[in-house]
Amino acid sequence: PYSSSVCQSLSLQPFSPSVSPSVQSIHPFDRDQSIQLSKMSEDNGQNQHEFLPRTMVGARYFHETPVTQLTQEGFILSRGAVANSSPLQVASEWNAIRAYFLSPNCNSSEHRLFAQSSRAMTRKFVIATTKALNSSRQTPISDSPPEGSQVSSSSSPSFSPSASSSSASSEKIRDLFIENYHSFEGSSLKLESGAELDGVVYNCVISMSKQSSLHSFIIDSREFNDVTILFPPEDRDELKKLLDEANLASTEYRLQDWQTNVINYYESISSVDDVYRRGWDNIFTLEGIAPEGHQDFSRFIFDFMNDIFRFYKQYGQQKGQGQEFELLDGLSERTYLRLWNIIFKALWINGEVLKLDEGEISSSASACRRNGVRSLEDRQSGGHKIDGILTAAKAKTEIGAIEGGKKNESSYGTKYLTDGVKTAKTLKDMFDMACSKAALNGNLIKNDLEVYGYLVSGLRIEFVTFKYFGGRFFLFKRNYTDDLPPILNNNTIWKVKRVLEEFLLMRKRMEDMATMLEKSIYGKGSKEKKNYVSIPTLTTPPPSPKTKKMRLV
Repeated sequence: PYSSSVCQSLSLQPFSPSVSPSVQSIHPFDRDQSIQLSKMSEDNGQNQHEFLPRTMVGARYFHETPVTQLTQEGFILSRGAVANSSPLQVASEWNAIRAYFLSPNCNSSEHRLFAQSSRAMTRKFVIATTKALNSSRQTPISDSPPEGSQVSSSSSPSFSPSASSSSASSEKIRDLFIENYHSFEGSSLKLESGAELDGVVYNCVISMSKQSSLHSFIIDSREFNDVTILFPPEDRDELKKLLDEANLASTEYRLQDWQTNVINYYESISSVDDVYRRGWDNIFTLEGIAPEGHQDFSRFIFDFMNDIFRFYKQYGQQKGQGQEFELLDGLSERTYLRLWNIIFKALWINGEVLKLDEGEISSSASACRRNGVRSLEDRQSGGHKIDGILTAAKAKTEIGAIEGGKKNESSYGTKYLTDGVKTAKTLKDMFDMACSKAALNGNLIKNDLEVYGYLVSGLRIEFVTFKYFGGRFFLFKRNYTDDLPPILNNNTIWKVKRVLEEFLLMRKRMEDMATMLEKSIYGKGSKEKKNYVSIPTLTTPPPSPKTKKMRLV
């Protein structure tokens, strides 16, 4: 479909020994390799590419083309409109398949020889080739239908490409993801079968039309099945095992018996008034002996239960004999956050180990990432604004984020999804900042560090942990979800106590992590500063002037 003169002017690189002499003279294909490759192809017949995973974007061209006829320009032509709209993506697809041919996963000597004889593709080459092909064809390549997605049809719809052309914003996000992916200096996560998690997820992400946490190399546990379905069954079992290892161990942190006794004393609404009359310091303890810290703990539990009771009384409708309160409909987001702040303040405000900053505040870790390459000509950016930040007080490092919403939303609600992406990116910024600080003291803590999130939506709360998973990727693990009752009475007060107990266990977990951070950042470390290697978090590109105008309208 294109002339040899056009190819000559562009210095197109051939990979076939059967191409025209004019092209071959530009980048000569080694004669011995050409003969060897042709002989292998004749011996193996037409079905030469069956080992190449069909989940790799761009694989169709290789499955439909004999190995001796593979060319870069042929691949670009097969990608249709994608080559015109996103040349960097097409170049990355070619390079990913070429890298696969060179990897231990490829057991075909002819494809390894082909990859060794070829060169990496660049964005500029795709642009120049597309321009040349458009000028030599009656139907421009930009109007040609692009190759369909190679992602498994059984995967989640959230992993399917858009049926229409991607918006300019989506193109920018994809290009930034591809750039960040290839900037990583570490190694990919390899499974026992030899498959690489990074490459498989990469091929999936570049087909997405909307921003996901995966663009920042974060695997959300709610999407974990969508990731594992891209792998064969034996690899899925290994991935699920890795996920199970990231679960919060129920036996790791437990309340002491006397603490459970103090909490269990509040078995009814009237018990709050009873403690108020008798005094919080007179609650029965195990064997009548007051353990160390008993008074502080008993006072804390009383203040908490009393504040919860008063909240339901203030924002609820009283029923019966004053032993039941039903919250009113249409409460604002600020009101729901006030309810949860009863717990947050009671647990963390003015704490010696953990410090709580509440309100719509900016994360310093996110601000540091956004302004990392800022010059004086650029406007300074703030960090992600969230409803609360938890800081390791002595380490002076953020390790927790709180994000709240107005109403109870299901797992497919828009705000639930957007809050999840924002919180995940904020936690990654906190994680990277903590690791970088520790590395300056000679300590690498990537495999040991956890940071934490609390997603509030109306009366529901979700406990989240964030940790390193492997290769380029991190895990945003949703560990525990529960909700406070819409009606507070003698039957539902146990739910309040259960949520409180989960908070107490998370507080202990966070306090231990804060202590570890203090030692890693300011304690005894190596004399030699170390380098923390991380993959960049995606900074969402600003909207175009056209998009801004549309939004104003």
